Amino acid sequence: ICLRLETMVLFVGMGWGAAAASYVGTSLGAGQLRRAVRSGWTAALFNLVMMIGLAAVYVGWVEPIVGFFDPDPRVVAIGAEYLGVVAITYGIFGVGVVLSQALAGAGATLRSLVVDAAVLAVFVLPAAIWVVLVAEWPRDSLWTVVALGNIAGGAAYAIAFGRGRFLASAPAMP
Repeated sequence: ICLRLETMVLFVGMGWGAAAASYVGTSLGAGQLRRAVRSGWTAALFNLVMMIGLAAVYVGWVEPIVGFFDPDPRVVAIGAEYLGVVAITYGIFGVGVVLSQALAGAGATLRSLVVDAAVLAVFVLPAAIWVVLVAEWPRDSLWTVVALGNIAGGAAYAIAFGRGRFLASAPAMP
């Protein structure tokens, strides 16, 4: 149920990301490098605000929301546990989603793939395996790994976009 709720986070981010990709690509094509960068950050900021609001709704009304899909008290309790840990990272996660699309709009699709792969393969997956199979920590430790992965991904995209290396491939204007 929580993964279904997270699709809202992802889809809203993809919407703002599509806007960012369009503006970044158009701005780069017009030789407006500053506008391209500003477009990515502006869309990321709008999505950040929306994700903070969505996280507040999810955390504030977690029981009726999860209970709508499955009223079993055990399911609602696990959903509340998960969203209580992970939802607070939706803002930074949303920033990462938008900036990944902004990079794609600049033609830096390989960079987005590398950032995603690095975060997932180097951090999230090994940490999740260790927490569950090696340390045998409680379930909420796995939620913490997911939350930290959201933060790591958002931060990695902010760094990748902030460095502006995608601007080097921008077309030169006569």
